[in-house]
Amino acid sequence: MDYILIHSTISMIVVFSFLYFIANIDNEKKIIPDWLTIPLIIYGILSSVILAMFLGVVTPVYLSLIGASMMFLVGYAMVYKTWWGGGDFKLFVGLGAVFGLGVLPILASAGVMGLVLKYLVYKTRTIPFGVATFLGYCFFIAVSIIFALI
Repeated sequence: MDYILIHSTISMIVVFSFLYFIANIDNEKKIIPDWLTIPLIIYGILSSVILAMFLGVVTPVYLSLIGASMMFLVGYAMVYKTWWGGGDFKLFVGLGAVFGLGVLPILASAGVMGLVLKYLVYKTRTIPFGVATFLGYCFFIAVSIIFALI
């Protein structure tokens, strides 16, 4: 049985669901609530522990912790510079915990979507980061599917 494929599929669905709700709340209230970001962090770490138990290796746990730590450092710098709020910070720590080092293309996609939203849709300085992240994630998934079909 291909546990990695099952884990990846479930994680993609879970993250899509979380980001959908986060984008809607962030668009309306301009806040990313802790009751959505903290469970995402917990899910990322626990799912990697469960995958590690099925595979019999600890590599998924290491990758999850490295991804979460990396996003913690990036997020801390962004919060320190007051470019991000605490919810944005915890959202990316959660994505780092779920995807490990694979969070970097999602971060890049979110940045691209943020620029697109800023100049084409919102035309203001404030862009809901949850919306940009959700659309960036959707873009990343769509491109991944297209490249898998080619």
